[in-house]
Amino acid sequence: MWKTQTSSISSATPQTIWKLYEDVTNWKNWDVGIQDSTLETTFSVGSSGTLRPNGSLIDLPFLLTKVIPLEVFVDITPLPNANITFTHTLEVVPEGTRITHSAEISGLDWQKYATTIGQKIEIDLPKAVETLAILAANL
Repeated sequence: MWKTQTSSISSATPQTIWKLYEDVTNWKNWDVGIQDSTLETTFSVGSSGTLRPNGSLIDLPFLLTKVIPLEVFVDITPLPNANITFTHTLEVVPEGTRITHSAEISGLDWQKYATTIGQKIEIDLPKAVETLAILAANL
């Protein structure tokens, strides 16, 4: 298994950040690793969508597996013989809201994806969290 995690503190409230999470079609405004994303229904457990990583010609499916409003959501993207699990957590701290995003690649072929997709995620994730923190603070 491969895993990475990053955090940033925003002066924004969890409510403001959560609205940005729910606006899946605009994830590209803060997630530097994707060029497009969609959600088929509401932002809730069991809902599915697609995302297109930067530089990719194909859309990857994802499924929301955990959604606790204003606290955490988890989405899973299946790959051949592996899964990428993204966890997005909000925590109220004295300075505002701590935003923590983690990515985990697991499954039979996790090592294959860790050296390709994982390296890209490791570069993009800190930028995405920082951009989200700034965007939310300016709303």
